Amino acid sequence: MLTSCNFTLYSAMKKHYLFILLLFVFTSVSYSQMFGNEPTERERTYDVEHIKIEVKLDLKNKTLDGIVTTEIRSAADDFRSFKVDAVGMNVKSVKECLYNHTDNPELAETYEDIPFEYDKKEITVNLEHKVAKNFPFKYRVEYSITDPEKGLYFIAPDSIFPNKRYEVWTQGEGEDNRYWFPCYDYPNDKATTEVIITTDVAYQTLSNGELIMIIENPDGTRTWHWSLSKPHSSYLVMLAVGNYDVVEDGWKDVPIFSYGPPGELENIKRCYGETDDIIKFFSEYSNYKYPWGRFSQVAVQDFIYGGMENTGAVVLFDGSVYDDRVPPDYNATGLVAHELAHMWWGDVVTCKNWNEIWLNEGFATYFEALYKEYSLGKDEFDYSILKKSDEVLEVDSIKRMPIYTRHGLTTNTYSKGALVLNMLRHQMGDEMFKKALNNYITKYEYQNVVTKNLLDEVNGIFNNNPEFDRKPVDFSYFFEEWIYKAGQPEFKGNYRFNYSTNELSLNILQIQNPKESSVFQTPVEVELVTEKSKKKYTIRTTTVRGISNEYKLDGKLLNVNFNPGNSVLCKAYVTKPKEMWLYQLEKSENAIDRIMAARGLKDFINDYDVIDRLSWYMRNDKFWGVRNEIPAVFTQLTDFDVPLMLMTDFDDEQDPRVKRSMLTAIGSYFVNNPDYKNRDTVIGLIMSRIKGNKSYYITADGIIALSKIADKDKLYDLVAPFINENSHNEIIRRSVIEALIESKDSRAVDIYKEYAIRGSTSRLRSYAIAGLEDFVDDATVIDVLNKKLSDRSRGIRSRVVDILSRAPSASSKPYLEELLKRTNDDDLSIKIKELLSKIEKSL
Repeated sequence: MLTSCNFTLYSAMKKHYLFILLLFVFTSVSYSQMFGNEPTERERTYDVEHIKIEVKLDLKNKTLDGIVTTEIRSAADDFRSFKVDAVGMNVKSVKECLYNHTDNPELAETYEDIPFEYDKKEITVNLEHKVAKNFPFKYRVEYSITDPEKGLYFIAPDSIFPNKRYEVWTQGEGEDNRYWFPCYDYPNDKATTEVIITTDVAYQTLSNGELIMIIENPDGTRTWHWSLSKPHSSYLVMLAVGNYDVVEDGWKDVPIFSYGPPGELENIKRCYGETDDIIKFFSEYSNYKYPWGRFSQVAVQDFIYGGMENTGAVVLFDGSVYDDRVPPDYNATGLVAHELAHMWWGDVVTCKNWNEIWLNEGFATYFEALYKEYSLGKDEFDYSILKKSDEVLEVDSIKRMPIYTRHGLTTNTYSKGALVLNMLRHQMGDEMFKKALNNYITKYEYQNVVTKNLLDEVNGIFNNNPEFDRKPVDFSYFFEEWIYKAGQPEFKGNYRFNYSTNELSLNILQIQNPKESSVFQTPVEVELVTEKSKKKYTIRTTTVRGISNEYKLDGKLLNVNFNPGNSVLCKAYVTKPKEMWLYQLEKSENAIDRIMAARGLKDFINDYDVIDRLSWYMRNDKFWGVRNEIPAVFTQLTDFDVPLMLMTDFDDEQDPRVKRSMLTAIGSYFVNNPDYKNRDTVIGLIMSRIKGNKSYYITADGIIALSKIADKDKLYDLVAPFINENSHNEIIRRSVIEALIESKDSRAVDIYKEYAIRGSTSRLRSYAIAGLEDFVDDATVIDVLNKKLSDRSRGIRSRVVDILSRAPSASSKPYLEELLKRTNDDDLSIKIKELLSKIEKSL
């Protein structure tokens, strides 16, 4: 008997939440402004060898007085002029170092003024004499700044936040360190550094490298001298000053210092407790020991990102220290691992230009996943890879672009970069993959790298070893497909199985648009399961015409599993019999294959036996990720009371992450079934489960579910009371505001105004400002937006200007003019000038 079947394996479950939209609006503005405007790599006219930064900080007056002494070598024969990045500073002098022939070290160097020009963005130094190529040259800039726009952030108590601690910290990536010290601010150069910090004795300090000395000064200040003797790029230079509790630990001869908020010592120990194990694992996996001597990490107030991999001294957001109500919904171990991975991938080897930023972020994202595999097991690793695949496919469906591109930080930079490394590891094998990475970091240590450097080491592992008796290998095609071109393969296939002869004919072709994406040569596996065996076969589809594969099997075919374990990023359009999906769900040892089976069964979701088996696995699968995925599949049911079923299972589920997926699925179900009859019952059940719940995140997701279920005119009364609940990273208040925006209820305006001003995180303020967009005809709303033009978040400032452009008001004029004076952001300046012109015309 001959049977045939077409197959469609890809199941896209798109979730368009308002908070994702808000996050994109505000962070995309921030990321796009992180990097400079050079269309290609910046040309170096000189090489920086050493930077000595001496700063005196006044945290209460938000001032910095500095002297930066920089040693360079010219890269040209006729070196008479050079530029130094320095934005918004009061430059007092630029001096040249003169070397004197004397045995007195105090007289060996003297400094004399040299001519310079300064336009508030660059210092142009004009030498009175020519400096020969490669000749050492030292210059010194004396300057001061007050509360700079970027780069250096002063935190202080005020009338709105009286409990803030005095603190200052820096954030240099991409090109923001130029706002607090004069430097060559681009990644294609490396130098050793010293940071010497003088501040009030009440504060501790932290910077890159080793603490050389502490000096007590007669004026009641203290000077801390930090030094890093190995070269790194200027954007990785940092400092932090404040009051902290410190946990000291170590691995071998690597001292580890974890700084966190005062009074949080036990939480710091718990949240950062795996740091030593992460250093151990990364050192052993790469066969390259942690290179920076000391490792420090500090949680600071109001940090603008999750973390930053400054060399040997990581800065983390304060939400990375939390109470025991937070895990497993959020766990800082992944963040710590990501930033620690950068100590190798990003700091030892650093992208040479911003097009190559995936070499930093893709590697760190993948090594974060590798640590999860090491510490929590293969299922956790595979599930993290699957979720990254879902994310990449979702973003690709909205905007397709290659990894290698000048668009700042994108999903491709992080998640797709990690997926590419995972596919490379899958093709090379663990041993060869590790050797290639070790060769890459060893050969290029403390240098700037491009993708070709990695490719050369991958090819070299196979081709430069005389012990290998094999034809040459060239992975150029792989990098061309996955790094330099966009998209991913989309497979479509069909098979025929002859039950009389046990012969299988499997036809696979690629159907992606060749104008938008390449034809991928990347091999993909298929797993064929019979009554007697389970075997994997490799298929390489190199043309759009597809390829036919013939297999003589040893028994009756039970399952065709295309791309088992999600080894290759792709869409695979497969529709196979229900029995095969059920077999895969019940028999697969690999958790990802069970998840893909659950997704595939959506086509049969109204069959009783499918509901029965999915329900059983949602309650009983040993891996939480499988249980976590099934509620979304149930949203496709039409003749079944999904909300009541999920709420029935809610109390028996122990993992809060799965409970949250149940709530999310209930909300999605109501979007698809607006006439559902038991609406009030489900609202009551959700309210009873989220009030006082130990998990902040269950409460937050329950609020979002209510926004999909409740009538718009009833939503305010349901969710507004939750606005008074404190939570980790303000997740509950953010969800309340997100729900209220859905309601369009004018009663929420006062909440938006309040938290636009006193939201404790920039993201909460961003949500509140988004809520105000629908009420710009209210003069009190315009007043709040005017005040937000001074918000420390660059994303918020830019977004507020956009909102005010919809309702030009004369009251905005003085605030806009003041911001225009203070900002050195060209894009923001243009938008402000356009808005001021609109206001002038409306008067």
